[in-house]
Amino acid sequence: MKKILLFLIIALIVTNAHAAKIQLKNGAVITCDIIEKTDQYVEINFRGDNAKFYFNEIESIEEGPINDADLEAQKALIPDQGRELLPASQAPAEPYKAPADFVSILKQLQKTNEGEGKISLQEAIVKFVFGLIFVLLILVSTWKVCNKAGYPGWSQLVPFYGVYVQCKIAGKPGWWLLLFFVPIVSIIVAFAVYIGIARNFGKGVGFGLGLIFLPFIFWPILAFDNSQYMSNESEKAPEAVT
Repeated sequence: MKKILLFLIIALIVTNAHAAKIQLKNGAVITCDIIEKTDQYVEINFRGDNAKFYFNEIESIEEGPINDADLEAQKALIPDQGRELLPASQAPAEPYKAPADFVSILKQLQKTNEGEGKISLQEAIVKFVFGLIFVLLILVSTWKVCNKAGYPGWSQLVPFYGVYVQCKIAGKPGWWLLLFFVPIVSIIVAFAVYIGIARNFGKGVGFGLGLIFLPFIFWPILAFDNSQYMSNESEKAPEAVT
């Protein structure tokens, strides 16, 4: 009798050494037995149902005896079960059939993890079209505003020079362009320039803030309304080049 008990104790210890708690990167936690572990994947068994997870899907693996907290976490995987879900190494004497949807749940977890970060071709096309429309709308509007102020619209296609022209339209000195390269100061300067542009077209401070926070609305309004440019510079603005 003692030999049988000793054999059972040793067998239980060895079996528990293969029990594990696997946490997937999508947040799911699976309490199970590890059948095979390679350098690429881990194959698990839960009540006779096998599943394979690759290491790029796994956040962590804790091997060893399963505690009560792990068993409670396992319950969340399979709803509407009135009994504790034990790993196969701790299976009760009475026969137990794994829920039919267990494998489907694991497969769904795998599909969810594989699909993370991916974007369909249709979504990519839609985002590209909307982005292109936004860029063209702002470009056409700022081009028109420059023409209304007597400056060449094509300046908005030239890096840095376009910002220089906007400073001139706002009635600010051209060297303010350099301030856009200074951290924090550049934010203050941008507010001053866009509010200056709004005021030189007879608009208020609120309209200048709209040019910053809602450019796709306020730049087209400024470009195509009947407002006239009123320069506060002593020199006359150059003649527009279209």
